[in-house]
Amino acid sequence: DFYAPSSSSAAFVVEEPGEENDELRKAKNTALQFNWSAVGSTFIPGYAGGSASDDLWRIYYDDNFLAQQKTPNPGARALLGTTSLGSMVVACLDRKTGENRPISRFEVADLIFRRQAGQDGEKIQREAEKSKEQTALFEKLGGHTVDIAPST
Repeated sequence: DFYAPSSSSAAFVVEEPGEENDELRKAKNTALQFNWSAVGSTFIPGYAGGSASDDLWRIYYDDNFLAQQKTPNPGARALLGTTSLGSMVVACLDRKTGENRPISRFEVADLIFRRQAGQDGEKIQREAEKSKEQTALFEKLGGHTVDIAPST
């Protein structure tokens, strides 16, 4: 079984000492099983909170994968649209229940093939537009965004 942190804000570094509950201990053991040094997660673009679907697809991975992992992962690359190295775990959060639901290999393969065929472009575009709208609302309410990319 794969035991993930309870939320994206509950990520951890495997070697860090600290108070551990049963859930965290299970998640750390899972990370060690995959040879991960830290656990991170990302919602798959087009299937995140801004999508219309009740299925929110997420990938869990070694949060230090660029430094720690060496083996390219073409399936994860197709899903995330960026360099992906090492083992990754795909999960599907049911928006209605707030719990991960059982998924099949067929569903994961279908997601990968759809991405490789360019069939999710509209979903990704809608999600990007919704994100821009939310950022504009945030700024209208007085919030400030920070560009962390190096200036050219």
